[in-house]
Amino acid sequence: MDVKHVTGTGEGAFVVERDGQRIAEMTYTAPDAGRATVDHTWVSDELRGQGVARELLDALVAWARADGV
Repeated sequence: MDVKHVTGTGEGAFVVERDGQRIAEMTYTAPDAGRATVDHTWVSDELRGQGVARELLDALVAWARADGV
């Protein structure tokens, strides 16, 4: 599963897309350097039970560790 990291000012998301449509996401806010709060997780019904939410979380944790968040 290809998990992409999308960032904006003070927020971001780890997403899975298929045919240009977002089919899973884990969003977060980052109010300041060194902190982030996950505020939403969603996985489409077609992917439920396949460990996709865990893959999103693993990607987020890898990013947080690498960036000191």
